[in-house]
Amino acid sequence: MRCALIDQHYGSLDPNLTVIETAKTATLRDESGLRSDLAKFLFQGEKVYQRVETLSGGERLRLTLACSLLAPKPPQL
Repeated sequence: MRCALIDQHYGSLDPNLTVIETAKTATLRDESGLRSDLAKFLFQGEKVYQRVETLSGGERLRLTLACSLLAPKPPQL
């Protein structure tokens, strides 16, 4: 099971980065696979190049959730 906390003020999101730059930083994945994964969170087409500062609250929540779920799993202890 994976647990994550999501900051309700989205303080972990850099407003100057784009959606895909934010996801790439969090997940360390290549762009082609990342675009496919982001589409599952309704970030399709040019939307992946939109700056975080222009996203609505719901879009920021979806991006934060995507980053949490797509991030590499930590090693089991």
